[in-house]
Amino acid sequence: MARRCAVEQRSTSRAPAPCFSSTSDQWAYGTELETRKTDRRLRMSTRLTGWNRRWWIALAMAALAVVACGGGGGAGTGSTKDVKIALVVPLSGPYAEHGKLMQDAAELARDDINSQGGIKALNGSKVQLVIQDAGGTVESVTSATQRVLQGGDITAADGCWLSSFTLAATEIAERQKVPWLTFSFADQITGRGYKHVFRLDAPAAKQIPAALDALTVAAKASNHTITTAALAGDNTASSVSYFENLRQKLPGAGVKIVLDKVWTPPLADPTQLALQVKNANPDIIFGSPTTFADTVGLQRALYSVGERKPVMGNGGQFLTPEVGKSLGNATEGLAAVAGSAVMKGMENLSKRFEDRFHTFMIQDSSSVYAEIWTIKEAIEKAKSSDPTKVRDALASIDITSGPAAQIPGGEVKFDANGDNVRASVAIVQWQNGRPVTVAPVNQAIGHLKWPS
Repeated sequence: MARRCAVEQRSTSRAPAPCFSSTSDQWAYGTELETRKTDRRLRMSTRLTGWNRRWWIALAMAALAVVACGGGGGAGTGSTKDVKIALVVPLSGPYAEHGKLMQDAAELARDDINSQGGIKALNGSKVQLVIQDAGGTVESVTSATQRVLQGGDITAADGCWLSSFTLAATEIAERQKVPWLTFSFADQITGRGYKHVFRLDAPAAKQIPAALDALTVAAKASNHTITTAALAGDNTASSVSYFENLRQKLPGAGVKIVLDKVWTPPLADPTQLALQVKNANPDIIFGSPTTFADTVGLQRALYSVGERKPVMGNGGQFLTPEVGKSLGNATEGLAAVAGSAVMKGMENLSKRFEDRFHTFMIQDSSSVYAEIWTIKEAIEKAKSSDPTKVRDALASIDITSGPAAQIPGGEVKFDANGDNVRASVAIVQWQNGRPVTVAPVNQAIGHLKWPS
C-alpha cells in the first residue's frame, strides 16, 4: 500500500511530517496528537486564570489609589475631567441683550483658555460652561441659580448683571459654598459678610468719586464748570446705590442737586421727565435707568426737547449696540461710568470679539471675559476644581498681568469682603457711532468730548 504523508512541511526548520503505513496508524497518531493539544490547553488555561486574577487585583488596587488621590472627582492634579463653571445671566426678558453679551464673552474666554492648554494644574482639563437663563425677575434668577448649583459638580459661578438679581443669586451661592464672581455695582453685594462672593469691578461707592474727578478734569478742559446736577433713574438696586453715593458726594464737591427723580420701571412718560430736567437747567445729568426701553426713551426725549447737557449714566445699558441703533445721532456725547471697558492693549481682543459676534465689546463682555480668566487662575493656584479650595485661592490671589488683569486698575486682589482693592472705573462715551473709552487717561483710547 502506498504510504501517505500527514501534512506538508511549512518550514525547513520544523521536523519532517510523519508518514503512515496504514489508516489505523494515522488515526492512532491523530488521537495522541489531540490528547497532547488538550493537555497543553488545560495547562495554558490554568496559567492564564492565575494571571488574570493577579491582573484584576492589581487593577483594583490602582483604581483605589487614584480615588484616594482625588483623581476620580476632578479635584486632583492627575485629573483631566472638565471643570464646570456656571453662568447665570438674563437671556430672556428686558435684560436679555446684556445677558447675551455676557454669554458671548464667557464663551470666548472658555475657548481661549481651552485652546491655550486648558487648566494646566489639572493636566489640561478643559473649561465647560453650564449656562442658565436668569430670566427677567428676581424669582426667575433664584430658580435658575438653585437649579444649576444644586445640580452639583460646579467649581465656580458667574453672573447676573442686574444688582437685584446678583443679590438673590449670591445668597444661594453662599449657602451652597460655591464661589461667585460678578461685576454688579450695588455696594451691599459685598457688604453682607459673605465669604464666597467676589467682585472684580469697582462698587458704586468707589465709582462715584473716580467718575467725578474725571468729569471735573474734562469740564475744565472744555471751559465748563459743574455746579448743578439732575438725577433721574429707576429704583433697582444698582440705581439706588448709585444715587445714594451721588447724594453724599456731590454736595462735598460743590455740586447742587436741582432735580432728583426716581421711578419704578417702566418709565411712564419720558417726555414729561425730560421737560422737568430741562426746566431744572442742570450742568450735568446723572441718568440711571436700567431697562433698554427706559434708557432709550429718556435719552430720545431729552434730545427731542432740545436738552443737550451731558448725560452720565452708570453701566452697560447706555452702551449696547441696540442703544446706538435706536438713538442714532442722539447718542453723541452720551457717556457712562463703567467698571471695565476696552482699554489700551485690548484692541486685538476687542477685534476678535467683534469679528466673531458682530457687535462691539462693552463692560458686560469685557468684565465677564476677565472674570472667567480669574476663575481659571484661581483653579491653577488651588491645583484643584474643588469649590472650597478655589474659593480660598480667590481670597488670596494677586493677578497683575494677563487677561484677568485687563480691567481699570490693572490688578486683581480681593479684600476680606470680596471687593477688588485695585479696581477703578472707566468712562466710556459715544463718539461717531460707537463707544470709546475716555478714562482713565493712562488706559484710554480717546478723549472725553464735552457736548456743545
